[in-house]
Amino acid sequence: MLNGLYSAATAMDSAADRHEVISHNIAHADHVGYRRRIVQDGTFESALNQAQQSQFVRESLGTEHQAVHVDFTPGPFQQTGRSLDVALQGDGFFVIEGPDGPLYTRNGAFQLNNEGTLVTVDGLPVRGEGGTITLSPGASTEQLAITSEGRIVQGEQEVGRLETARFDRPDLLTPAGVSLFQAPDNLEPLPGDSVILQGVRERSNVSPVMEMVRMIDGMRQYEAASRALQIIARAVEQNVKPRG
Repeated sequence: MLNGLYSAATAMDSAADRHEVISHNIAHADHVGYRRRIVQDGTFESALNQAQQSQFVRESLGTEHQAVHVDFTPGPFQQTGRSLDVALQGDGFFVIEGPDGPLYTRNGAFQLNNEGTLVTVDGLPVRGEGGTITLSPGASTEQLAITSEGRIVQGEQEVGRLETARFDRPDLLTPAGVSLFQAPDNLEPLPGDSVILQGVRERSNVSPVMEMVRMIDGMRQYEAASRALQIIARAVEQNVKPRG
């Protein structure tokens, strides 16, 4: 019966985690380049088996928090005609200068800061193959052309080339923002080979309708686990109640 209590509690905890992740996905469904998060299913039994292999069994027992993974399935393209909007056709990421090292993103909705440097919506510099990319002062972005190889041409002058990267194991990337990712030290980036599209944005890969369906399923799971927990708790109470 104790195992039943743990299993019901684990199911409630799993449903709560799932609800939180789905809510996060829905909230960012319109964010360019966002990749939806997925909760990996787990059970009390798997947590117990893992705990039994450890000397810290007492500390390990309890509900299991589910691992959250990122779905890197490409999102749909949206034609904008804006010269600083770019998207990657194929696997890969744009490289961004983060405060603690390079970051990676599929969000190519770039802009210029006051110094004419190409930056993200968060103001982080977009990395070119020779460093940051700065346009000539006062030049109109309407004259800006970005080739499929990522070369940025302003008028008749090439001012930089977008740096892109890809990974053999993108599943090892960790979120560092809404649409930014960080690579662990043991994951080396490879040169990107995606085709770059100008005037296009890659939308998030979240389907709000499907997320709502998953949320309803999660609510039903939570309610069922809650009812099971109540039934088991009443049974336990009846078994321990003194008779006389």
